[in-house]
Amino acid sequence: MFALLFALCSILQLAFSAFLTGLIWVIQVLHYPGFSFVPPEQSLRFHGFHTNRITWIVAPLMIAELITAGLPLLLPLGLTWIWVLNFTSVVGVWLVTGLAAVPLHNRLAQDWNLETIKSLVRINWLRTWIWSARCLAWILLCALTLSNPVGLTNCP
Repeated sequence: MFALLFALCSILQLAFSAFLTGLIWVIQVLHYPGFSFVPPEQSLRFHGFHTNRITWIVAPLMIAELITAGLPLLLPLGLTWIWVLNFTSVVGVWLVTGLAAVPLHNRLAQDWNLETIKSLVRINWLRTWIWSARCLAWILLCALTLSNPVGLTNCP
């Protein structure tokens, strides 16, 4: 039963990280830089639209990603370096989001300016690289697991 739970969490981690990686790249190279083209008189309305809509997409996935990253740590044999590193990387994304991205969005909601947009683009690179590394790692781990039926429960 635990092996099935590990496998399910692994597949879900791959799926969540792949989706969120694709989304963050679109946000990073298209959407956030596009903020600078929004006329100041429409900025508050646009930003409210953006934050409301993106939250409904991202929040459930980030919560599910956090749960499926933490669950294996509670299982027998789950406290391996892979699962600890995985959970740490998810927490890292949450910290960058909560401590840096959200305050910048709050600032934009009050005062739309180019410097804050540039700061948001800069800080978002950290989330982009963390999710990209997670996605690549899960692709590799799942490929290795498929070639070794013992799975991730026996990782060092």
